[in-house]
Amino acid sequence: MPAQSNHPDNPVRRLQESISQIHQVRELCQVPSISFGVVHKGKAVLRESVGYRDARQRFKADADTIYVLGSCSKMFTSAAVGILVNERKLKWQDPIRRYLPEFNPVGDPQIGQNADLIDVLRHSTGVTSPEALFFGPRGSILTSEEDIVKLLNVMPTANKEGQKFNRYWEYNNFTYGIMAMVVERVTGQRFAEFVRERILRPLGLRRTILARADITDDNNVAVPCASLDDGAFIPLDSELWPCEDHSPLLAATGMRSTINDMLSWCIAVLSAERKEKHSERKAADCPRPPTPAEHLLDTHTNAQDNPLKQMNYIRRGYWTRPAETII
Repeated sequence: MPAQSNHPDNPVRRLQESISQIHQVRELCQVPSISFGVVHKGKAVLRESVGYRDARQRFKADADTIYVLGSCSKMFTSAAVGILVNERKLKWQDPIRRYLPEFNPVGDPQIGQNADLIDVLRHSTGVTSPEALFFGPRGSILTSEEDIVKLLNVMPTANKEGQKFNRYWEYNNFTYGIMAMVVERVTGQRFAEFVRERILRPLGLRRTILARADITDDNNVAVPCASLDDGAFIPLDSELWPCEDHSPLLAATGMRSTINDMLSWCIAVLSAERKEKHSERKAADCPRPPTPAEHLLDTHTNAQDNPLKQMNYIRRGYWTRPAETII
């Protein structure tokens, strides 16, 4: 690899000089470690970690340390849907009830009749999140996979302005999670199996974790902990993991991964998106050769084998209406 330029405009040099600020962020947020990386022109140009994956034993974090992805799990869920849309097994405008006929929130019949895949993926169903009813002490799961739709069906759907369906943006992990059930009913596979087979393996994401068995005999895992007023970190036992047997929770918040894998994921997403944009321009008789950055993305991703589809459509999703405010 050629030596990095010392020119002040060199992005890698500027990024490396900013690492001290990440230390400050870690201290401000009172977390044991932060792992981070940057993709530039189709390459991972920075991958760094600060702090300890295990604060008590003082094991340092690195680019292969496994962290909880939380809501970044949703990226893989939307990608799974995109693959099935590309294969014409789903359509973005399909009503959810075509695949989950039991989904029928009683507060507003319009949701059950008309809410489609896009409404769920952009959090515009208007169904209030049942999070307070879903989790117990130590992250224990109170609502089974089989009962999650029943719980959603009885959640409020209106505010003081009226029904919220397609009028308000309201974040809901659990409506998003039922997309895993849609994937399962269309494919006949468990959601974890589909994601592993169709996304993780083709992209070589070997340390992106869907089940406890995936990290047996591996201690390079960020330990969940609480931060005390004196700065001490106390490890926490959690019943939330593993959640491979609860597909909606896995799809919404339950995956784990590393910075190395997430950088590869980022490159694959950008490459797929740019390839689709180029195809759209070509179809519209507006041909333009790939830019150097686009060519680099394809080179580093092996675009021919990239399983991600509909990325341009997925990443264009947005919501312009009012957001529900919880006071």
